[in-house]
Amino acid sequence: MIKLCAVLGKQDQVINSLNITSLDLSDNGSLNRHSGIYLGNMLLSNKTIRELKLNNLDLQTDGVNRIIECMAFNQGIRSLSLGKISNASMEQLVFFLGVPHSLSFLGFEEGEEALSEENKAAFVTVLEKAPSNRQLMAIHFSTDNLGANQGFVNSLNIQCKINRRLMRVKESQKLGDVQLQPDHPHYLDAHDHEENKVKFSVKKYMQNVFEDILDQG
Repeated sequence: MIKLCAVLGKQDQVINSLNITSLDLSDNGSLNRHSGIYLGNMLLSNKTIRELKLNNLDLQTDGVNRIIECMAFNQGIRSLSLGKISNASMEQLVFFLGVPHSLSFLGFEEGEEALSEENKAAFVTVLEKAPSNRQLMAIHFSTDNLGANQGFVNSLNIQCKINRRLMRVKESQKLGDVQLQPDHPHYLDAHDHEENKVKFSVKKYMQNVFEDILDQG
């Protein structure tokens, strides 16, 4: 792990040319708190990784917290799965989500220590109020005690569904603007914009129908 993180943390042309965008270390029982610290330090300098998967890992509080701390200085990662987190790490995660970040997907798991209601409430609050969290399209929370966490899971799903709807509206407006410009390659050669308007509205209507079905599923 030390050598891997050292290599991925190098800022030179050879490493960057490899264009390693995904790192999946899930289900590796040999990884521990030290591994988490090395991974966090690597995130301070790595510019290519977009996805980091640590599913089913227990990097303990020190390891997970170091990763979260260093994520504040990494604006490249879009998808992060942290594995098992403690209440102390949950507090660190809440703080991280309160500042600008690059994530569109976040995953974490409840370990042997049950997450407190206070921490779960703080997480939902920052998720709803911090502007940077509008870009979170999905949050996956894994627990063996769904009964005690059903309200928390529902709150996460609702907010992410709102975020996806807002994103679709934003994309629709953006696409509508460019498709009605005559110099845009998708513009239909017509005497006026009516054909473009029909094409755009029908296409986006069907897209939204399918995406709403997926959301309901």
